[in-house]
Amino acid sequence: MPLPRVAPERPERSKSACMVHRRCPRDSMGLSSGSRHSSNFSLRSQVSTPPEEATRPATAEAMPRCTTPPTLTATADSVRNDSTFVKGIRCGKPPSAGTLTSRYPSAARSILPRRKVPSDKVTVSASDQRGAKSSQKCFIKESIHTNGRRVANLRVSRCPRSMQLDAIILGAGPAGLAVANAMVRQGAQVKVIEPSSRPGGSIRTVREEGWLVETGPNTLQIEGEADQALLDGYGLGKAIQVADHASAQRFILSQGKLHALTNKPSSLFKGDLLSWRGKLRFISEIFRPRGGSAEETVQAFMTRRFGAEAADLLMDPVVSGVHSGDPSRLCMANSFPSIPAFEASHRSVILGLIRQPPKGRQIIGFPAGMQQLADAMAAPLLTEALQLGSMATLIRQDARGWNVAWRNAQGQDEGAFAKHLIVTAPHWQWASLPFEEELKKTFREWERAEAPPVTVVARGYDRSAVAHPLDGFGYLIPGKEKRQILGCLFPSTVLPGRTPEGKVLLCCFIGGARYPALARQTDEQLRATVDRELAETLGVSGPPEKEWIQRWDRAIPQYGVDQSRREAALAHAEAKNPGLHFHGAFRGGIALMHVIRAGDALGRSLAKG
Repeated sequence: MPLPRVAPERPERSKSACMVHRRCPRDSMGLSSGSRHSSNFSLRSQVSTPPEEATRPATAEAMPRCTTPPTLTATADSVRNDSTFVKGIRCGKPPSAGTLTSRYPSAARSILPRRKVPSDKVTVSASDQRGAKSSQKCFIKESIHTNGRRVANLRVSRCPRSMQLDAIILGAGPAGLAVANAMVRQGAQVKVIEPSSRPGGSIRTVREEGWLVETGPNTLQIEGEADQALLDGYGLGKAIQVADHASAQRFILSQGKLHALTNKPSSLFKGDLLSWRGKLRFISEIFRPRGGSAEETVQAFMTRRFGAEAADLLMDPVVSGVHSGDPSRLCMANSFPSIPAFEASHRSVILGLIRQPPKGRQIIGFPAGMQQLADAMAAPLLTEALQLGSMATLIRQDARGWNVAWRNAQGQDEGAFAKHLIVTAPHWQWASLPFEEELKKTFREWERAEAPPVTVVARGYDRSAVAHPLDGFGYLIPGKEKRQILGCLFPSTVLPGRTPEGKVLLCCFIGGARYPALARQTDEQLRATVDRELAETLGVSGPPEKEWIQRWDRAIPQYGVDQSRREAALAHAEAKNPGLHFHGAFRGGIALMHVIRAGDALGRSLAKG
């Protein structure tokens, strides 16, 4: 039975006032409270009312009044994402459980998934013409139909100035915080959606009884005045702690002995890490012709340029320490792009290193740990902009930008519209994001991208319990040594304020691409492994005074030989979907400062237009 036409409760009002919504909602497009009865959705299109609708006669007999304004009720099973989509119209009755209710028909279109509506249901069609952002164009004309017959008209507030954001950012790790901070400082309005209860992503700082322990990134490497200025912008310029000069010395474990290396090439030739044949082969790199391919692995490149001995004893431990990776599977051009670039531009990696200008690199930390960096980056966002404990529940694109809905930490549904959507969540989380199926196909290429597990075991000892002087940054272990840890750092040597007086801190890494199963050992097995390794390499005796274990099921992205193809797929998705951006350690580089630097550049670029 067709619905009777509903008469307007009062004469047609001017275009400067909303008939359904007396004032523009102040919140973003989404549910403004936990109630599912009275939710305000913000929309952006503006349309004037056709003259024939304003003059259409209506009688009280033909159109019985509702005691409350009509409410359009839509369910996820009855809505499609185009111009016809509402299941029913009710007068003054509360919605049934499990429905999303709005007085604004287009709100349902913006947040509910696609599904075709049967032709005998009540539908709503919207005429959507974008115009200038003026107070007189804060409306959209909605026509309610049933069985092809128009039965009512509504004018719905869209209030673009109060509802539109410049960007919505998924993830509050260093990548997302860098983008958001840069945009906010340029005057942009953003929302950052983060599932966890704290900002910082993989940054993990533990402070306990005078101990300061990093179970994520331990330090930050900065280069030059630009990085210094960036940290100054976060308010950290005076808080920087520069690493002790002893940290310039690193150790490589070979044949049960720790071999010291420094930034000076002479340390390699004075020491006995390489044999005399290995040293001659290493220095002969200067005379080697160019070669290789774009998909050459790290192992193949280093063997071709420097010989097998140098590849096994020098590059292999670096790869395991930096990437937790396997040099026979990582792509050189993607993982260490500057090294093949030296070969291309100078014919020799050694000559390229000699000729490059000094970069002023420094290893730094902060008095309150790396979490101080994350907190400083998040500080400008600690209002409504940073949504911690929130999960994205819907992502939909239209011609104007991106509609995103999420459930906040209080269990309430919210949403917003933005021109830009920046995905900074780790690539292994993309499949769970509520993108439309067509876009999710892009992510399937990334489902095969490796990020092997790593477990961090940090231990505090009395100084007398460790025989080694700990006069360096730490030590790494080549794969040919067949050890059960990847390496160990000496944080109490590198930066001050990490331990109580008379104590030392050691931080061991287990697993990675080399031995992923070892990262999944029980706590007791991990303790036995670390006890044995530290006793043999550093002369540690007795149990630790303190211990912290952090498990990373997915740690560092591995830039394999198919990384370029995956990155090309992302670039194609960005080009095909205007306003969509991907940023993080999964592309372009894994170094923390690189991620922050690139995120800042992206944020400033988007804020400018």
